[in-house]
Amino acid sequence: MNNMDNVINSVKPGFSLGANTPHALKTTEDFAYRVCGIDQIQDIIECGFVRPKGYGARMKRVGDKLYWSIGGHNLHYIDKRPVLQAPLQNVQDGQIGPIPLESLCGVWLFDENTNSYVNQIDYINELHFNKKNNRAR
Repeated sequence: MNNMDNVINSVKPGFSLGANTPHALKTTEDFAYRVCGIDQIQDIIECGFVRPKGYGARMKRVGDKLYWSIGGHNLHYIDKRPVLQAPLQNVQDGQIGPIPLESLCGVWLFDENTNSYVNQIDYINELHFNKKNNRAR
C-alpha cells in the first residue's frame, strides 16, 4: 500500500438540494458522509481503507485530502452515486491517515430496482475479507 502519512481528513458541514426527492438518502448530524465512485468502492474492497482518489492500483493520484460532510437536515444525496457513512467520532476534521473500513457504518449504493439507496456495508466487508484471505493463501 502506498505511504498515506500525508492523508488529511476534512470534515465540514454539508448542504444540498433535493430533500423532497423520493429516492434521496437523508443524513443525520451524528455522521460524516463522503460521496465517491465505484472505483473508490473497489479500492476499499482491495485495501480495507477509504483513501483519497488516486491511491489505488492503476489510478493517478489526485490529492491527499479526504473530504467528508457532516450530515443533517440540510444534506441529502440524490445523484445515485455511492455514499460512505461513518460516525463522527471515527472521522475528525484534520485527522491524519486513511479511514479503515471497520470505521464505516454505511456504504450506500443506489438500487435501480427499488429506486432507493441500500446500505451494503456487510457485503463490502465480506468482499474485503474474502479478498484478504485469498491473498494470504
